[in-house]
Amino acid sequence: MVIVKAICKLAKAKSLTAEYVENEAQRELQLEAGVDYLQGYLFGKLQLLTDGE
Repeated sequence: MVIVKAICKLAKAKSLTAEYVENEAQRELQLEAGVDYLQGYLFGKLQLLTDGE
């Protein structure tokens, strides 16, 4: 867990985003570790871009 916390501190210092957050438990762990930015399937599934056709 020490390594994870160190990585989270580095991410926070560099304003990086935690990726692959897929469930509420992962979200809570990231927030407790001090991560400010999260992304992943918890927040929305990938969508195809279309050209309007």
